[in-house]
Amino acid sequence: MLVSTDLSSAVAVITGGGSGIGRATAHALARRGARVVVADIDADRADSVAVEIGTQAVAIRCDVTSLADLEAARDLDKIISGRA
Repeated sequence: MLVSTDLSSAVAVITGGGSGIGRATAHALARRGARVVVADIDADRADSVAVEIGTQAVAIRCDVTSLADLEAARDLDKIISGRA
């Protein structure tokens, strides 16, 4: 089975996107066309990665232990994907 690597219709929320594996994943998905929400507890790191990626990325401060932060990331995903 051939799997498409075109993610131009996808929005990916990457937690821990400000560094390490999360950063690498955000870059990899963006290269395949996905719009990326870079979510990280460190807002400056998230912003930095979003700037590196360019116009198809946005940053959000997100503490995954906070329900309110997770809901904000979900809502941002819906807005970006047009499902809001």
